[in-house]
Amino acid sequence: MITSIILEFKEKNVSENRTQFKSIKSFYIRRSLRIFPIYYLTIFFLLILGFSNVREIFPWLATYTSNIYMTLNSTYLGSFTHFLVIGCGGTVLFVMGIPRCPFPQKNLKSIIITLIILSVLILYYFMFYTPYWLANSLVICQMHTLGLGALIAYYMKYNKDFIGNLNLTVIKTITSVLILFLFYYLFIGSQIHCMKM
Repeated sequence: MITSIILEFKEKNVSENRTQFKSIKSFYIRRSLRIFPIYYLTIFFLLILGFSNVREIFPWLATYTSNIYMTLNSTYLGSFTHFLVIGCGGTVLFVMGIPRCPFPQKNLKSIIITLIILSVLILYYFMFYTPYWLANSLVICQMHTLGLGALIAYYMKYNKDFIGNLNLTVIKTITSVLILFLFYYLFIGSQIHCMKM
């Protein structure tokens, strides 16, 4: 959905002859007004109450970096673990917004595919070669899933016939690869996770 919104902004820029800066600024202002007020109101309220471990992790919550805290310390955030989604969401807005706006349409697909490949490689590295077993909470390690969504949005916007033209063999192959990846992630990845704990 984020990619679709960004692509709409890009087209609006071209049609209205606006600069990319205006598009980026508008994108971030609109997203910030939806997320920031209730998020900060909640964490400040919990800080005033002295709830759970909020004082210890407040800087991480306030900067949307609770996922980095979890990775570096190999620990969950207790009552605030679900804030990970919001923290990642803030990072995703930054990561997903910047690369797509300044680049021309012809480069977007390559950028998205590169992010997907890098994400898988970085996640593999963290899972097998470092003690950071919670590295999958880092946004860069989840860009393969976000990137697939971005790729679908790209094709739905610029090449709607692509999905319709996929033959059954290609669809079966893609489905098989996704099932194998899911199997690996759920079973082998979870075993590695347990061994590192």
